[in-house]
Order: sequence, then C-alpha cells, then structure tokens
Amino acid sequence: RVTVNGGIGDAIGLRGLDVIVDIEAKDISILSAMVEGPLPDIPPFSVAGRLTGGDNAYAMQEIEAKIGKSDLSGNIAISLKGDRPKLKVELASVLLDLDELLPPADEKPATAQPAEGVKDGRVFSVDPLPLDGLKAVDAKVKFSGGKIVAKGITVRDATIDLELAGGRLEVRPFSAVISGGQVGGGLLLDSGKAKPALDLKLNAKQIDYGALLKQFELTGIASGKTDIEVDLNGRGKSVRAIMAGLNGRLKVVSQGGKVESGLLNILSADMLSALPMVDSKGDKDIRCAVLHFDIKSGRATAKTILFDTGGISLIGKGGINLADETLGLAFEPKVKKASLLQAAVPFTVGGTLASPTVVPDMGAVAVGAVKTVTGIAEGGASVVGALTGLGGGGSGNKVDETDYCKLALAGKPLVAARRATAPAPAASAESILPPAKEKSAAETVVNTITGTVGAVGEGVTKTLKNLFGN
Repeated sequence: RVTVNGGIGDAIGLRGLDVIVDIEAKDISILSAMVEGPLPDIPPFSVAGRLTGGDNAYAMQEIEAKIGKSDLSGNIAISLKGDRPKLKVELASVLLDLDELLPPADEKPATAQPAEGVKDGRVFSVDPLPLDGLKAVDAKVKFSGGKIVAKGITVRDATIDLELAGGRLEVRPFSAVISGGQVGGGLLLDSGKAKPALDLKLNAKQIDYGALLKQFELTGIASGKTDIEVDLNGRGKSVRAIMAGLNGRLKVVSQGGKVESGLLNILSADMLSALPMVDSKGDKDIRCAVLHFDIKSGRATAKTILFDTGGISLIGKGGINLADETLGLAFEPKVKKASLLQAAVPFTVGGTLASPTVVPDMGAVAVGAVKTVTGIAEGGASVVGALTGLGGGGSGNKVDETDYCKLALAGKPLVAARRATAPAPAASAESILPPAKEKSAAETVVNTITGTVGAVGEGVTKTLKNLFGN
C-alpha cells in the first residue's frame, strides 16, 4: 500500500489515493523469466509507506517493511538536484536476519577470476579498492538494530551514524554488542585524495573470543574474553598499499581463560603430565595474554608479547614487516615449575603471513638433552629428576617465578625479577659426557626430545597458517 501525496499526486492527478498491490508466487516466477535467470528465494514480505515529493525530490515516510523474520521501519528521502544525488536514511530494526535474506555463498554469482600473475602468495590484496562508488552519491545514514544475524554471528544493540560527501566517508562513533562484549569506534575513508586515506579506531571490551573463533571454524585454540584497542591510519588504493605504509597501534589484552589447542598444550608442558612427580595443575589456565604492536611506516614492532599460564610464561620479541609480509619473531618460554624445564624450548617464527615457518632453538635443545643424559648416567631416582627437572643438577635453579602478567598489564618491560640463588657448580667433562655403557639410553632421550621439538614446530606452523592463511 502506497499513499500518493504532494507533487507526485498533483502530477498524475491522483493525490491522496491509496494503491494496493498484491504479489503472489506466480508473479515472482514470471519476473524470474523476464530477467533471464533465477531469482533468490524471497521469504514472504510486505511493505507499506507514504510517498511524497516532487521537483526531483522524493521521500518514503513511515516505512513498515517485513521480510521473513526481519523488519525495517523509518524514513528515506532522495534529492536528484545538483551534481550528485543526496540520500537521507533513518531506519531501525528489531531483527535483521541477513542469513535468511541473502543467498548462501555457493548461490552467489561467480566473481571474475584474477588475471595470471596476480596470485602471488600474499595475504593483503593488491586489487584496487572499490572506491568510485563513494563519489556517486552524498548520503546521511542513521541505523539502529536490536538484533542482527550475519554468518551465524549475532550483533545486538547496534547503532551507526555515517555521512558521505564528495567521496569522503565518515562513520561517527558506532557501537554494538558482539559475542557478549561492547564494541565501539569510528572510521574515516577519504577517496577524494590522490592516495585515499584511511583512519580506523576500534575499542572492544570483554569479547568472548572462544565463541568468535568457533564462528570462523578456528576451533580448539583457546577460550576466554579479551579487550582490543585499534588505532590505525594509512594511505593507498589497495589493502596492500595501505598496509605497506600503515601507522598506529594494536593492543590485545586477555585475563583468565583456558588453553584448548594441542599446540598450546605442548607449550604448557602437558606432554610431561604423565610422568611421576609432575604437577600439571593449572597449566591450561591462561593467567593473561598481552599483544601490543606499535606500527610505523608499515613495520609492526612488538612492544609486548606475553602468553602466561599456570606453568609457563611465553615471551615474544621482534616484529612484522607489513610491506612484504615477512615475520621476524622470537619466543622464549619461562617456566614456573621445575617439572616443566625440559619442555621450555625457545623458537623463532619466520617466513611470511601466508606461509609462516617455526624453527626451534636447537642450542637450547642440546643443553636440555645433555642435562637429561647426565641424569640417566647417574641412574636411579636421578633419572626422574633429569626428566622432570627435580633434584640434582642446575636446571632447578632456572625456575622463573616473576609475575610477568603484572609487568605486561602495567606496560613495563618483561624483565625477570632478581633472586638470590647459589651459583650452580661447574660441570666437569665426566659429568657432562655419559659413560659408554649408557650411550643407547642417552640416544633414546635425545631422540625423544628432538621429536617433541618437531611436534612444537608443526603445531605452531599449523595454527599460524589457520590464523593468517584464512
């Protein structure tokens, strides 16, 4: 039902007339044949409103639309005067189910295949951003949604206020509740400049990242809640160009949670939990996780990287070159229990975002292997001590009880606290090298440790490929 009023009614001599139109399934079939292709399945719908205007300016007011389970209400006005159309939209929705309204991914029209040579193994696309559309119209849009469903993710209490003028898009502070947490921020994208400028600010509090990871089919990693701060700006006509000159900061902080992935289980030394005298209680508890990168001219430098569980603190250093997407990160575990010392294997992450590589520090592995072999040579209870780090030898002195979470959350350097310990006795050649009769046992332990290190590398690589490759 459309009520014709104002200039439109005067022009056609039907001012004040209510026009009622019924559309049935057979009409949709006829329309589908006319457009030479199948139309997506459309849920039952109804639209009502009051149409007014004239002289190249029109408005649809008091809109009440229902499409399937979704609804929209509000006003839309458009003016065709001047160089560009001017659009004003004020809409609200109680429920907007995009999964119901939009066709599944496999039913969408096929996109053009990239030209030969474009597939270069990079994550950030070199394709020009579709910015020309921003110059086609000026618009002011206000929208509020009680519940929005998209790709299985539910967004609640969303509000957005944007203005587009002369190719300059500004999203004034927007807000929403996603995965139980509050998200807010703003966006400025100016396509009117020779090098389009992007400025993004985002602040998220207490986001349930475990639930979000499951939505993206990244399961079995970890669960908990996190805070995120993003303040980024860059220039360029493609994502790759923007990232190559990006500036700003990224900070992610999480306190409390649970380790779930096989990779993180290895890092928290669950592989030793079956051995005698090993206490793995609390090793899966995430005390804190802090990720803080400062970004300048496309280089992201790690100010803080910390993953701290009940049994181990994993500290990272280095950075990421966003221009060529290369990784240069080094990670060092700091154990809190003597039972985990032999699992504390430092490693580096190199390669690229699309194809990361993990290389364990074989020097540290060799030292651990020698200490284990020494314990085997001594025999008896010292074998368990060598495997678990308990008793004899200097490995027990390397337990680090520093509260790295306290330092990271306060923005301080992650420096180990000083503790007064007696220096370990100097090792003699006889104590380092095992007797010949123990050679086969020593080789067995070294092979076991080497295999464990390989598992660490494989797990890290697989997880990073899932995170960055998808």
